[in-house]
Order: sequence, then structure tokens, then C-alpha cells
Amino acid sequence: MSRRAANVLIAAAGWTALIWLFRLWNMLGDDHSAGFLVVHGVIAGISIGFAGAILVIGVRGRRSRDAGDARDADAAPVGPR
Repeated sequence: MSRRAANVLIAAAGWTALIWLFRLWNMLGDDHSAGFLVVHGVIAGISIGFAGAILVIGVRGRRSRDAGDARDADAAPVGPR
């Protein structure tokens, strides 16, 4: 996975979690029925769970890419032979 793709996944996970957390906060302050709050709470929980999974994939992709770059730098010949 490229570093750019990993960064996009990390940003998407953060954005999704942030949006749903703000949405939940706003819903609690508004006058909604219990059913509305339960349904949207479940949707928020699932979305935040997916965001967590996406974050893990992005972080692992970024780490593996960084580790691969370090291995490539160690294996590269230094100077002319």
C-alpha cells in the first residue's frame, strides 16, 4: 500500500469518527424521539466501528510501507562499485 493511500484511509477514519461524534452530541441536545436516538446511535456505533477498522488498516499500511522503505535503504548499494 502506498503512503498516500494509507494517509487517505487514516484521514477518512478520523473524519468519519469526528462527524459521527459531533452528530451524536447534537442529537442529544435536540428534541428527538427515543426511537430516532436508538436508530441513529446504532448507525453511529457501526460507523465508528468501521472507522476504527479503516484506521487500523491505514496505520498498518503506513507502518509496513515505512518498514519496507527502511529495508530498501539498508539493501541499496552505497557508492560506485
